[in-house]
Amino acid sequence: MPTLDGRRPRIRLRGEIPSASAPPSGCPFQTRCPRKLGAICETTEPPLRMDADGHGIRCHIPTDELVEPAGA
Repeated sequence: MPTLDGRRPRIRLRGEIPSASAPPSGCPFQTRCPRKLGAICETTEPPLRMDADGHGIRCHIPTDELVEPAGA
């Protein structure tokens, strides 16, 4: 959903923040991510990718699919 100032809506993560001394396996956000893909997020750390603006992204979801919220 576009906004007037051009920024994308923020994704709000729900649940408890994992312990820094005992982080979850795989993606560090997988316990709270509303778009978790399943086993790959639970077992494999996402690779670092750079987006078109030069921002680093670590996610198993392809960059072009991250633009639209799930179910949009």
